[in-house]
This record gives sequence, structure tokens and C-alpha cells, in this order.
Amino acid sequence: MCGICGIFRKDNPSEVVDQIQKINQSLRHRGPDDEGYVIVNKDTITALAGKDTPEEVLQSSLSYCPNEYIDSYSGRGFLALGHRRLSIIDVSAKGHQPMCSDNQQLWIVFNGEIYNYIELREELIQKGYSFRSNSDTEVIINAYNHWGKDCVDHFNGMWAFVIYDQKENILFGSRDRLGVKPLYFHRNKDQFIFASEQKALVKCKFVDATLNEKAVFDYLVLSHGQSEPEGFFKNIVELGAGHCFVLSLSSLKFETWSYFSTLKIKEKASLRSGKEEAEELLQILKQAVIIRTRSDVPVGACLSGGIDSSFIVMILSEYLKEQQYKYVPKVFTVAFPGYDFNEENWARKVVDNSTVEWHITNPTGEDWLKDLQSMIYAADSPMLSTSTYAQYRVMKLAAENGIKVLLDGQGADELFGGYSHFDNSYYNELALSLRFMTLLREMSLQGGVNKNMKNWMYSNLRNLMQNLPSGLAKPAYEHSVRDLKYIRPELKHQFKERFGHLNFPFGTNLNTVLKQCTGGEELQMMLRLEDRMSMNFSVESRIPFSDDLPLIEYALSLPSGYKIKDGLRKFVLRQAGAGVLPAEIAARRDKIGFQAPGQSWLKIMKDHIPDLLGSNINEFVHVDLLKKDFDQMILNGNEVAGTRLLRFIFFSQWRKIYNI
Repeated sequence: MCGICGIFRKDNPSEVVDQIQKINQSLRHRGPDDEGYVIVNKDTITALAGKDTPEEVLQSSLSYCPNEYIDSYSGRGFLALGHRRLSIIDVSAKGHQPMCSDNQQLWIVFNGEIYNYIELREELIQKGYSFRSNSDTEVIINAYNHWGKDCVDHFNGMWAFVIYDQKENILFGSRDRLGVKPLYFHRNKDQFIFASEQKALVKCKFVDATLNEKAVFDYLVLSHGQSEPEGFFKNIVELGAGHCFVLSLSSLKFETWSYFSTLKIKEKASLRSGKEEAEELLQILKQAVIIRTRSDVPVGACLSGGIDSSFIVMILSEYLKEQQYKYVPKVFTVAFPGYDFNEENWARKVVDNSTVEWHITNPTGEDWLKDLQSMIYAADSPMLSTSTYAQYRVMKLAAENGIKVLLDGQGADELFGGYSHFDNSYYNELALSLRFMTLLREMSLQGGVNKNMKNWMYSNLRNLMQNLPSGLAKPAYEHSVRDLKYIRPELKHQFKERFGHLNFPFGTNLNTVLKQCTGGEELQMMLRLEDRMSMNFSVESRIPFSDDLPLIEYALSLPSGYKIKDGLRKFVLRQAGAGVLPAEIAARRDKIGFQAPGQSWLKIMKDHIPDLLGSNINEFVHVDLLKKDFDQMILNGNEVAGTRLLRFIFFSQWRKIYNI
């Protein structure tokens, strides 16, 4: 797991060496163990070291290991690549990056893990390739050498990488299927600059990163974290999940394409029993977890007490015990004593039934306030709720206990229909297929027909309202969201066409909706924050439900009836957990996850709120009116109003931190 960056300037190589150091240094938290550079000019390719480059790397005779520091380098280059390394697989000097092929015509900077690298390595050896290291980075180089741009189809894992192909005079880049690992770029007619995080590109003097007011509208008005590739920083674009790119260094022609889409996964007409499907799912999930224990450092796990993380912890614990590993896995839980959504007792049931070392963090509202700016800086963009802080503290706890690799359960709800709003899509599917008895039965078992019938009708009405033409959607939306009175009319008018344009997936077929969510904005937002919160503390988060290809394809191919059944969401996953999960966990009906008491914290911290709401958002928000009303927004117990107040705070603090 690492941080990567690069600068290409066609006609003006001045200051490239200086700027690549600034970008790379801003990514140090992603890889404090090693630092490396490559500078390319017309005649030479030079590998260079930085202040964090280990002595072992400097003493190595490998062609990609430097023996000169970048600070003393006096040359110039039209292309510079930078890398920060968190050493996890092949922690020796042989794993140093940027890494090159045997003939030095291919150079790579890579962030992520290719979990099936051992099998691919053997396959490539059979095809005549040799290896100098035991790293998955070298597997990517030889895979590209052999399969070209189609190499990504052979990878199982999470990645963002860029390869400089000297022979073809191109940069080839790729991002994993669901976008677990990030990759951002800025380009214009004579330059291309990329990095793992937006903050790194903001540090570069060649990048004019201004405020993207369209993203501000989507966030403050429509409650979207990032709906398009260009987020809050204008002129900084995120490469899409499941996408590759090629940049010609001679013509600057830039092409991107999608090599993977969840929507292309076909639903199988399964005639097998739920038990048979559950048994196959269990084997796939076990393999997904086991292959993610491939590491030269100990592997731990997040534990919320829900089905997903509990499943991972139980499999991890049993496997490491069977293999007689020298360490007991450490697992990490966030707990909020005294609150209804405190999951400590649920997590304890998993701990009591496994062999793990358990660590708990109990963050308070005072802690949240103290860490607020650090968390927002880590996130790169304003967040939607305080739940991110729960994740922030778990990652911090892991780092404090010496853990570099954590397994986490993000993505299972999208694959298996774990959220309550998925019920309505399934109800639509049942109604349109005239399965009314099944519909009534599911509603009854899920909490009552009357309650669910009302929710279903309201959900369809809301969806209809959101899909009205923008001219009609605007007044309808404003009427339903009363707190929009704090948004200045100029902002609402400027992007009025976006009313009715940006909607979260909702439809008449549950599986189609799950495919849209798995490959869409909601999961992307959560994966983005997972990456930022973990890497802020130099922790690699491995997410089998979001980056294991066999698991993703199998889950999304299962018909809807395997996912919501007998009033239970994630039905087939629960069945797969029989005999693995504690019975109480497998039977849980509530859905909590890493939540935080945002509304309560606002009440505790209300004296600080006027200072947190700066005048720097006054062009978009009636700050004076907000400061006048915030007491009531907090004290009336309206969580929706409290959440919107938090977004104003997050946005103001983000602008302050990034001075934008």
C-alpha cells in the first residue's frame, strides 16, 4: 500500500524535480517506510532517493534502486514519477519503487495489492519471465509486458498504478474494479499530473485547483458527497472505478475506457436451494479472506459487531489458528457507551467465540472537536456525517497497536441488500411480477404490513418527485427539504437543472439496483473515506466484499430472492454464516455499523458552533441566519436538521483548511 504521483510537462521541464518532491512529501502518510523517484529526460532515466529511502535500498545493486539523492540532482526531466512505500509484501529493498522491467523500458508506480500475485507469478514464469523480487509490483510489470493493457483482467485485488512505457512513449494507468484505491489527475494542453490524493495535486504549483461550485451545490442542496469525477477541486479529476487510461507523450492524446462494470454481470437462473448457494458462497468468502492474509506483516481486522465484519473476523481467526501463525489477530472496535447504537456487546460475542486480541476505542464529542480539522484534511473533501470519525478512530487505534493491515467488511450491504431502502426495490419487483402473497408476507415479517406499505408508497412517491423534469423537481424538492432556506437562492438558481438529475439508485428490480449501488456513488464515497482514514495513519485496509472479483461476481449473479427472504436482508449471507457466526450475530435484524452520536455531540459542543461556522461560506449560505437558528436545529432533536448543520460546519472547515 502506497502513495503514487507523477508529472509530465511536454515543453517546459523546469521545476519538475522540485514539484515532484512537494507532491510526494504530501503523501508521506501513505508510505513512511520508503521514498523513491524516477526522472526521465531525452537521454537518460535516473532513479533517485529521498530522505526516507532506507540505507538497504541505497546499497542495493538493482537497476531500479537509487544511489543518488534527489536533493543533489541537478538535471531536469520532462517526466517525473514519485512513490511513497508502506512495506507489506516483500519488505526488502527488492520491493522498492518506482520499479522497472529487466530492460528498463517499463517503469511503474503502484498503490494497492494484487492478491493472486503468487499464482500469476507462476503462470508468467511458465511463459518465460524471470523475477528479481517476491513483490506483486513486479508481477504487474511482467503481466503488462505479456498481456498489454488487458493485464488488468487477470488481477484480483485493489490497485491504482501508472506505467511509463518508453518504447510506446505512453503512460498507461489503471484503477481497480470498484475503486478501492484512488487515482486523481490534472491535465491541460501541455501537461499531465497525477497523484493518489487531491491534496497532493493542490500542493503542485502547476495545478490551478479552484472551488467547483457545482460540487458545492450537490453537497449542500442535494446531499451528495461527490457525484461526478471532478469533485470539490475544479481541474482535479478522479479516474473512474474499473477504468484505464492511456496518455500519448508525443501528442498528449488522452483516452480512458471502462474494463469492468457491475451492470454487465448476468443474473443466473438458479434452481439450487438456498442451502447449496450458501455453501458455495461460504467457500468463496473463505477464499477471499484467506488470500487477503498474504502479507509479510501481521493482519488485523475491524469489528463492528455486524454480520459482515464478524464473518471476516471469524474466518480470519480460524484460518490463522489452523495455519499455526505466530500471532493472534488484533481486532478493533469503536464503542459509544450509553447510546442505543453501541455495538460493544455484539462485538464481544464474536470475540468470545474466536481467538483474537480485542481493542476498543471510546471517542467523545470533545475528541471529535479536537480531531475535526485533522479528519477533514485527511478526507480531502467535506463529509456527510460524523460516522467517518468512528472509522478515523478505529484506524488510529490500529496504528497505535502496530498494525499495518486491516480487513474490513465494506461493500457487503451493496452486494447482498443490507440496507432498509433496498426493501422498496424488492417490493416493486414482487408487485410487478404479480407475486402479491410473497410481497405481503415479506412486509409482514419485516415489521408489519401497514408500516411497510406506507414506507413503500412514500418511497415511490419520493422517487417520482426526484425524477420530475428539473423545472418541477426544484419546487417539489425545496418544499420537502425545509432547511434549504439557509442556502442562498443564487446557488440554487445557478444549478437548477440538477434538481431531478442526481438520484440515488431506485427501481423495479432489486439486483439491478444493487449493481448500480455496488458500482456507484454511494459505495464509492464510503471506499474513498475508508482509504483516506486508514492511510492517514499508514494502515492498509483490505476489503474482500469490494475488491474480490469471484465474490463480487457471485453475489451479484444471485437472484433477488436469495438476498431478501423471510423478512431478512442479506439472507444468503446469513445462511452461509450458520456454523461460522455466533447465532445471535447471524440473526441480527438491526443495522448499525460504525455510527457516531452526531446529534448528541452537537448538543454538547453547541458553544463552539458559531466559531466553526465561518464567514468563508457566506457566498453560498445565510451564515447569520444559521447562527441565529442553530440552537433550535440542535435542541429540537431533529436529526435531519442536525445532519445538515454538520454539513455546513464540515464545508466551512474544509474551505478554511484548504484555503480555497
